[in-house]
Formats: sequence, structure tokens, C-alpha cells
Amino acid sequence: MANYSQAASEGNHYKTLQKANYVQLESLVVLKIIKHAENERAGAGDLAQGYLTGLVSPEDQRLEVTNCFPMPKLKSEDDDEALAKHQESMLKMFRHINVDYLLLGWYQSAPFGACFNEAFVESMFDYQSLIDDSIVLVYDPVKTGQGLLSIKAYRLSPEAMKLCYKDFSPDSIKKAGLTYEKLFEELPIKIKNSHLVNVALCELALAKKPGPAKQALDLGSSGSLEKCLRQLMGHVETLNQETNRFNKYIVGKQRHDALKENWIQKRLLENESRRSRGEPTLPVEEEVNKMFRIPNIPSMLDGMLAASEVKAHVDHTLQVAAQNLSKLFIAESVIGSEKPAGTTISSGK
Repeated sequence: MANYSQAASEGNHYKTLQKANYVQLESLVVLKIIKHAENERAGAGDLAQGYLTGLVSPEDQRLEVTNCFPMPKLKSEDDDEALAKHQESMLKMFRHINVDYLLLGWYQSAPFGACFNEAFVESMFDYQSLIDDSIVLVYDPVKTGQGLLSIKAYRLSPEAMKLCYKDFSPDSIKKAGLTYEKLFEELPIKIKNSHLVNVALCELALAKKPGPAKQALDLGSSGSLEKCLRQLMGHVETLNQETNRFNKYIVGKQRHDALKENWIQKRLLENESRRSRGEPTLPVEEEVNKMFRIPNIPSMLDGMLAASEVKAHVDHTLQVAAQNLSKLFIAESVIGSEKPAGTTISSGK
């Protein structure tokens, strides 16, 4: 996960007056993210991660991501100093060549768009604590390989940011009105092309060259769909375990409250009888806190993240299934149009 270092803080002491409501991506950023992800998949099979730079336009409520650079691979997880030096040197070079060097977040590739875990939330909290409009771009190489570009922008919701300062206990989440659907905010993305790219696209359109029809009609998604469903089953099992843990906590808390209330009532009756006999009363609050320990309050963050993972896999499955059905209907209409007139299908008799 991308760790936010203090090396980039010199250009990031900035707070927006009004949050951005959409992200504008330069086509260069999209191509660099795709190239980085494909190189990692072709090599060691690791996930691609990197940093995003750009500008914030509070007046237009727009977040402009104009450039990015990859995160170096660390030999050890504790080598944060090398990561900070690399980040600092890259931002200085961007500034020297007059390129936007405001650090706006990070990007990462995630198959099926599922990347929600505790480290993800901690990194996002660190970024948004310094810049409110920080985002993370999640690139799905599986869906992109099937002919549909998939890149999404997320940030923590204001309710989640408040809870990150405290805890994710059941009472805090209930009081904040937070659910797994409100844990993250997805921002719409607009991809901006330069004038040269627009001219090149116009030339390609005028040339009327055949497009990648094979990729557009490719139905070979059974392997990725099976893998997506297997991961979905694992996250459903995790969500079931978190649900059982929460139910166990509720039962234990109810038993604890009942025993505590019974003991307090008995102690109050005993104090009344001692008071009537002129004897000193016994303490109540001090002893009840010693005798009855509150059960360990579970964190609801793991369950909410598991639910977010399940939602991401379900959305991917639905989109892949819908695309395959559309491609099957298109293939059926194409085959039907190419069939010679007057031909009939024999029944075999």
C-alpha cells in the first residue's frame, strides 16, 4: 500500500475551501497507469502502485490529475526512508521542469476492482488528513483486458474521516449513521485528451480502419469469472465470520448487562436493610466495575471492508455477464444476417 511520507509535504500544505466533485484525468495518466500495470502482470505478476500529481480547482470543484510516477519496489517493508527519498526527488524534478508537483494521492491496480482493506483505509486517511481532495485511482486490468476500460476514483466519506480519528465500534458507527456503502465516495472521472490526440483520433476515424472486433466480441471470460466468484466466496465467508463475531458480542453484552443489573439491585436492597439497621452501606459502582468487565468491543471496520469487497466482485460479475449476453446477441444477429436466403434448418428427419 502507498505510504504517505513527509518528504512531499513542502508542496502539499493546502486545504481546499470546497471539495471537488469530479476528477479530470489526462490521457497521459491513463496510458501510464495501464502500461505500468501490464508490465507488472507480464513480469513478476505484482500489483502496480504509484503516485498522482496535479492541481486542485476549488472554483470549478475539479481535481485535475495531470501526471503520475510509479512507486519503487522495496526489498523490505521497513525501507520507508528509501521510499521517501524517491518520492521527494521525483517531486523536485517535476517542479524543476515546470510540471504539476502537488501530490494528490496514489493509484493501484486491483483485479475485479477489489482492493478494500485496513491498509487501504489508513493510507487514504493519511492523504486526506493533509489534502481534503486526495483520491486513489483503482485500475482493473481484468475488465480492461476484456475491452472495457475500468478505472475508478475513491476517497473516504466525511463520516468515515471522523471515525478514523476515534474508532469503528458499533456504537460509534450507529451514531454516525455509517454503512459499508457510505464508507467510500466514488467520484466521476472525465478523461481529457490533448489537441494532438484529438487530431490523431480524427485521422483514425477518417481512415475507416477496422477496429479490434475480435477483442470486442471475445467471450473468453469464463476463467476470470470463475476466479472472481471464488474470491467472492472467500469474502462472503469473511463477512459471515465478522457477523458471527458481532452476534457473539451482542449476546455477551446482553448477558453482562443482565448480570450487572441483578447484582446492583441486590446490592441496593442490601444497603437498604443495612441502612435500616444503622450499619454503613457498601459501595456499588466501585465493586460492580471490578466484578463485571465489559466484553471486548469488536471493530466493525473489517466487516464493512469485507462487504465492500463483496460489492465490488458482484458488480464485476454483473457487468461481465451483461457484456457476454450482449455479445452473444450481436453474434447471433451477425450469423443470421450472413445466412443465405431461402435456407432452412433441417430437423434431421
